[in-house]
Amino acid sequence: MKLITSINQVDPALAEHDFWSLEKLQAVDEIYAMAKDKKAVNQKFLNKLNTSIARRIDGLTGKKVSKPTLTTGQKIAINDVLEHLQQHGWRVAFYPLPIKKLRPSALPNEAADLIVWRSVEAWRRWFWEKRVGELERNEATLALVIELSASLGVNRHAFKRAMRELDETSAHHGKIAIPVLDDLEPSVPALELPLNGRFRLLWAWYLSNTPDPVTNWRAQIKQLPQLLSTLPLDEEWRSLPKSRRKRSTPRFLRSGSFSLVDKGIEPFIATALHADILPLSPPDTAQSFGFYPTHKPWPQLIKRSRPVNQSKLPEVAESELAVKVAPNDDLPLPPEPTKLLPDDVFVIDGEMIEQVAWLSVCQQLTKRLQGELRKTCVDPSGHFQNRKLNAQIVDELLAPIRSTCYELLNWHINELSEKDKHKHSLRKFVSQIEQRFSGLDLMIAWVRHRLVDQRISVQTLSQDLRLVFIRGLFWYEASANLSCWDDEDVEILISDHLLPSNKTPGAQRRAINLLKRVADWSRDHHNCFEGVFFPSTSAKGVRLTWRNHIIGLQEHDFLQRQIKLSDKELCDKVKAVLDLAFYGGMRSGEIANLRLGNIVVGDKELVLYLPAFKTPSAYRSIHFHLLAPPAAVQRVKRVLELREIEYRRYANKMKGSASIVSRRQALLFSMKGNIEDASSTDLVAYAREIMKHWLGDGADLHLARHSFASHLLLRWYCSRHPDLIKQLREQKHFLFSPQGLRNLRTLFGESVDLEQANYEAASLVHLIKIIGHKTTHTLFSVYVHSFEVIANHALQRIHEEDKSIVPTGKAIAALLSNKNQAQHMQNCPVDQ
Repeated sequence: MKLITSINQVDPALAEHDFWSLEKLQAVDEIYAMAKDKKAVNQKFLNKLNTSIARRIDGLTGKKVSKPTLTTGQKIAINDVLEHLQQHGWRVAFYPLPIKKLRPSALPNEAADLIVWRSVEAWRRWFWEKRVGELERNEATLALVIELSASLGVNRHAFKRAMRELDETSAHHGKIAIPVLDDLEPSVPALELPLNGRFRLLWAWYLSNTPDPVTNWRAQIKQLPQLLSTLPLDEEWRSLPKSRRKRSTPRFLRSGSFSLVDKGIEPFIATALHADILPLSPPDTAQSFGFYPTHKPWPQLIKRSRPVNQSKLPEVAESELAVKVAPNDDLPLPPEPTKLLPDDVFVIDGEMIEQVAWLSVCQQLTKRLQGELRKTCVDPSGHFQNRKLNAQIVDELLAPIRSTCYELLNWHINELSEKDKHKHSLRKFVSQIEQRFSGLDLMIAWVRHRLVDQRISVQTLSQDLRLVFIRGLFWYEASANLSCWDDEDVEILISDHLLPSNKTPGAQRRAINLLKRVADWSRDHHNCFEGVFFPSTSAKGVRLTWRNHIIGLQEHDFLQRQIKLSDKELCDKVKAVLDLAFYGGMRSGEIANLRLGNIVVGDKELVLYLPAFKTPSAYRSIHFHLLAPPAAVQRVKRVLELREIEYRRYANKMKGSASIVSRRQALLFSMKGNIEDASSTDLVAYAREIMKHWLGDGADLHLARHSFASHLLLRWYCSRHPDLIKQLREQKHFLFSPQGLRNLRTLFGESVDLEQANYEAASLVHLIKIIGHKTTHTLFSVYVHSFEVIANHALQRIHEEDKSIVPTGKAIAALLSNKNQAQHMQNCPVDQ
């Protein structure tokens, strides 16, 4: 078998420094032998290629197998070769590789994790049941670390922040505040979590028996890996392969979250606590969900202020309880309501974008552009020299990118058989995005702006392409049309893609800053991202969202009572828009595009079927009659009945006309009852202005969606633990009534018996679909602001057993030797 040792033996034009390994050389030689004339590699070709390359590689290694196959590592290397060929003008498909997104797990994933957790738990039992000996400081420090981990169950970075926050008052208050992200702005409220009784007992002893305890503690936690390495491990540890026996700090600390699940905490709480970004709380959780002092009336409207310049970070109002006074007379109609979205909103169906591989093509073309730009900076000796380029070179490189993209898409479509049901819809999709301003168009425009207008170097531009486009926009489906983006798209892009792909706080800050610069420039030059809030960063840190000032349930009801317009029908429509946003969690664009054909109504039912609005995850059904109070359901039904009457009048008038709008396609909302010119976006914009009038400039329909997610998760948890309702400020609202909770249980397909608390894992999937998200990542890190209330209740519930500690020997009895200390532990707020 012929052995290829240099790329010059195949094609000198493919030469690239430090790219070609022996394995890749054999692959490219096989590809050239089979497809050099066509310069195209489709999926059918890959099946043949799979066997031939595997046979060649196996032959070189001396293996003899009956059915040669490629390993995952070999497929990755061949995909690199195919990508390299694509950069040289080939049309290629790639080996599909399963990419498992790293998500926190509530239970051990590997045998090593299980052994470490079991060993840590055994050491805990030994420590608290020890009958002889005196307590040593190192031993107490190790026990403090383990008990703190078992108390909180947070990720390694949050745990280290928690250890740094410990002081003399921590045991007395019984709680500790943890920032939700390393680089989060200090003004953003931290997540307060309760400490278990065992930790508070040990911490009080440590403070009493250590000189300058806080300084000593912070010095000791810097030696955390050495401290944890003294823990004895299970005998099974030695039976593991050597590569699996890594005594890493994260592995030991992870045992805390496993301990919480073992004690009975809900897995979704454990995984949210262990996530890289902790859920963001409202400015004051007690004022948002708990009791106010009796002398303060409810509802008390929060003054939500926001500067006119949306590029700057909005400041939190000085007084969160300031009442906004509004006149009682009718609100005038705005002369020119702001359009929320263009009239021809771009809607996709199903998994269309994934099927045509649009995002993949954009990624590959961007990488190809990176390669071409680098080639212009390589001198005759083959060394790269970073430099600036003139406009002619840049324009020559950028000119063919857009046409190449659609050629590749059409090539993928032509590879489908004529019987494939998706072929027609894919062609329609390609014709649509050709008319839109997409992420690829933005990339091309940004590259020219940076290289030609700003005269930056190729190396600096490469960072732009990597951070904003390859790792950001070209991973998110909605980048097919940037003209209809809203704040939610930015939240998903940042929390699901930019932050996970940039691990360090500095890299995350650079990525967000760069994204914001791109957005500000495109807003001025291409009319994109109009009215969209991008999180800004500064020396103080990052602010992911300002929408944690949620709207209360009674506050929304108060808002509905204040809307009194002289036009009764318009008044009903405005109220229905606000109800769909607040009780149904619908996006403003979804409300504006809601059609009669998407609604099913009965005597006791009202169900909305929503298409895939911008992303496939938005495709869902909303059982509004199970989510909202009866009064809100009736308000939406009244608008639906009015619209049916308006449509019948229109149909009679247009009888026999070929251009009549079908009932199914007629929009639900209209300012003045028109069918053909519905002006639904004007109505939604007007509802938003009324909302701002009463609740403050910072209130809008997207804030209502944040509030919906926060209340829905809280209701879901209360349907399992009704005792929490007694601690809530709005315990008498219909949504927390027995009927309201029974409705929610019906929605999730669970028993309506409120005394029976079952924990169906599928319920969380239903909750994600109701919101219209793909995963829980954005839901918890940005949207749900009631998590602190839920986590506190759950953690205090499972920490109950720590109250019954019985000292059995000298070492443990020493912890309770101080009577004042024992009395202090009895009075800890967390135990009440």
